[in-house]
Amino acid sequence: MNILYVPTEDPRALNGGNEQRTNFLWESLKRYGRVYTFLLDSGLNTRFLYIDGEHPICKLRPNVKGISFWRVLNSIVCRLSILNIFGRKIILIKSPEEVFTGVHFDVVVTRYVQPLCNYRYWDIAPLLIDIDDYPPQVFETIRKNQLLWGMKTIGKYITKWQTDYLIKKSVGGWIANKEQEKLLGDNYVFLPNIPQMPSQSYKVDNKERNNLFTVGKMSYSPNSDGVSRFLKQIWPSFHKQYSDVQYLIVGKGAPDAEVKLWNNYEGVKYLGFVEDLETLYEKTLATVVPVYSGGGTCIKTLETMAHSRACLSTKFGARGLADDAVKGEKGILLFEDAESFINAYNKVVDIKRREEIEKQGKNFVISSYSIDSFNKAVDVVLSKTRC
Repeated sequence: MNILYVPTEDPRALNGGNEQRTNFLWESLKRYGRVYTFLLDSGLNTRFLYIDGEHPICKLRPNVKGISFWRVLNSIVCRLSILNIFGRKIILIKSPEEVFTGVHFDVVVTRYVQPLCNYRYWDIAPLLIDIDDYPPQVFETIRKNQLLWGMKTIGKYITKWQTDYLIKKSVGGWIANKEQEKLLGDNYVFLPNIPQMPSQSYKVDNKERNNLFTVGKMSYSPNSDGVSRFLKQIWPSFHKQYSDVQYLIVGKGAPDAEVKLWNNYEGVKYLGFVEDLETLYEKTLATVVPVYSGGGTCIKTLETMAHSRACLSTKFGARGLADDAVKGEKGILLFEDAESFINAYNKVVDIKRREEIEKQGKNFVISSYSIDSFNKAVDVVLSKTRC
């Protein structure tokens, strides 16, 4: 089988939640045949990069047409919606058929809906979409708040219409939030996010644990905005009671203005990109997931539990996870405000209770978010669509 894979990141990368899912799907598809990766990369230094091998990777820098009706329309739609199906009217690229000459593709798999705005991939072969972040949810929690009141309804309609239009071009696919599986029909199934598991050298029983940390791509506004909201609304009250606890913020790309603000809080330090996350997990009492917007499921919530650490999370940060994990405190403790955060922290301070929470969380990840469960979901869709 020849598979055309269209991600938004290099499938070999593993330095973030999106990259990890892209990599896991790439590896899973390889079980079915030869995977040809077709990636548009606006940051590419050259116009074209071809990496040959058993599973070839082609990177292209898209070229945008000059001023035209479509470019103006593109600009307007981009301000209102997180999708823009008119993008293919202004983006000039070599087609996959031109790049991979003579290859007959049996199926096309895209990561996210967004790549379908740039090219009619469904014309090449039956299309499968790993939706991951459901665009209408992302609009409701991010873009909607950026629009003036009169534009919110228009933006919501445009996003939903484009999402439905593009999904109808597919024959099936996957979604990262199990609660949204029923919205998409029988040919779409839940595909769990898989966290990176700790190495054999990981010191799970490290006794020196007296900090909290948050990790994520800080160039992604739901992450940086969430940290800022946490520091403003919750950290001062918590730090007043627990002045010896340090809060570390990890992740590249944080806006300079936000970093300056964060570092002004007592007990808070922004570390930026950290290569060795395992050492941080070893020394942390718990992680904090102050996420209030976005889509899919939060991979760092699962990664925390995989490292046998408790996760203090907003309700939105635990989205898509099974109710019994959240309500049963299987690795996750929810908070809404300073009072509930302090209550959650107090549970973690209790050693016996913390050990049980960490044990339940690790077992939950192993049973529900393994590579076997990931591959099984991929197999279900491919068998349903007879690809």
